[in-house]
Amino acid sequence: MFVNRIEELNYLEKIQKEQGARFVIMYGRRRIGKTELLRQFSKDKKHLFFSSDLSSEQEQLKQFSEKVFQLTGESFLQTQPFGSWEALLRYIFDHLVSKTPLIIIDEFPYLCISNPALPSILQKIWDEKGKESNIFLILCGSYMSFMEKEVLGSKSPLFG
Repeated sequence: MFVNRIEELNYLEKIQKEQGARFVIMYGRRRIGKTELLRQFSKDKKHLFFSSDLSSEQEQLKQFSEKVFQLTGESFLQTQPFGSWEALLRYIFDHLVSKTPLIIIDEFPYLCISNPALPSILQKIWDEKGKESNIFLILCGSYMSFMEKEVLGSKSPLFG
């Protein structure tokens, strides 16, 4: 059930209407409705929504590649999923963002558990390509201490 999230939806809609690169971090305890809020927000928009899990990095890349395939129809992704986060993120920025600017990654900490370098990889590609694009990237997570320290913390590659 989705109730009482009008203020949060309006906030996301306001950011969606802005021009240029947008980057939102959403985090909070489990079972408070973050994922459903993002589903409601994205339901009438062209978007890529990836919900990660605790599987291996290779399996996560395969699952994410499948989501990209569903959006693009690029058949090579069925037989050759992306082999690294850098390759996947570069593809998103180079080929997907112009058509599908809304990218949502739910449970981002799970991806970082399998590859602790992911925040720095994302930061590198964001600095190279993201700032000049029209991307609206949303990272979401329930692992609050991780999100506060590794994503929002002053020593995090994604800080600022």
